[in-house]
Amino acid sequence: MNFEIIKASNTKTTTWSGGTTSEIYIFPKGSDFQKRDFLFRLSVATVELEESTFTSLPEVNRTLMVLKGNLHLKHEGQHESHLNEFQQDSFKGEWTTKSVGKVTDFNLMCKGDTTGELKHIHLVKSQEFELSATKELFYVIEGEFTFEGERLEKGDLLIFENKKQKIELFSKNADLIWIRIN
Repeated sequence: MNFEIIKASNTKTTTWSGGTTSEIYIFPKGSDFQKRDFLFRLSVATVELEESTFTSLPEVNRTLMVLKGNLHLKHEGQHESHLNEFQQDSFKGEWTTKSVGKVTDFNLMCKGDTTGELKHIHLVKSQEFELSATKELFYVIEGEFTFEGERLEKGDLLIFENKKQKIELFSKNADLIWIRIN
């Protein structure tokens, strides 16, 4: 079974005007967020200011899930949303987006024809997953799980590519994000 694991220790963290961001994964490999030459990117960010304005990212479709805290998003001329833990909002990167609330959030950014979805999973025992998307990824928010004898802990990422299959993850208590990319 082909899979890849990216450990939390291999992510790079940088600062932005309102906090920090850690790039977990960018595709294709060798892409650069600053050059905007990616098809999709996964990151975790902290928002350390009570109010902030998101960086404009034209041609990027964003999905944001709150991992810790509460966040109010206002997309000027579009819609507003209030997000509690594990709730999400999708929006265009070129929208003027303002936020209120200090949080830690998970970000999925897609470009071109690439689409993605996020789902929070609370894993309390073994659970089977049927994979069918172009890429399927599992990010550990808290706790740990095992797959094929490999232990994944907070901040680690498990990646599967282009293969319809069933997998089983084992845990006593873990919160995950299941990312499906097409």
